[in-house]
Amino acid sequence: MPQEPAEVWDEIARQYQAGIVVSGIAKTFNVSRVRIRLQAERFGWTRGTAEGGAAVSPEENSGAAPQVGADAVTSPPAREGLFDRHRGEWEPLYELRADAYRILRGETPRILAAVEPSSVLERIDLAKDLLALAEKDAKALMMAQEGERRAHGLDYKQQQEAQTEDEAQARRRRELVASVVDFVSRLRSADGAGSSERAQE
Repeated sequence: MPQEPAEVWDEIARQYQAGIVVSGIAKTFNVSRVRIRLQAERFGWTRGTAEGGAAVSPEENSGAAPQVGADAVTSPPAREGLFDRHRGEWEPLYELRADAYRILRGETPRILAAVEPSSVLERIDLAKDLLALAEKDAKALMMAQEGERRAHGLDYKQQQEAQTEDEAQARRRRELVASVVDFVSRLRSADGAGSSERAQE
């Protein structure tokens, strides 16, 4: 990949910090938007705005309407706020899953404190339902957060390792839920067999 002279990157940095639309800068200097964003993160370029508070195209004096949207890259501080908020949105889901395991252990749940299952099977059924609910909620939350990150122009090539790790965690969660369901089925079978033996006696 040919390297652009330092003067070119100085001008790219100036235009980026002036609030010019990233796709316009990329077209002007024949550099990909991804490389511009990577350089901006690497060197801490702050995303400025042109007059009127919106990103503008390289032809600043053309009279064209300013452009905003996916090309107006979110600045690093705004990204940190987005990631912090996204992390916080997972806390209730973690607590719901923790409640499911508390119920399985016969402990008092925190979210569902008023719920008091009367038998082991009721506890298992309730925990299974909570885990299924948490799994569905996790998928919905992941999709919503991914859409929001894309709307902010975040580059997913940088996040491939994290996504691979996320997929591994999702696989482990699915295996855990499957093992709980299998455990419930075996317990029911054993309980059903025990009941029929007692009935015969």
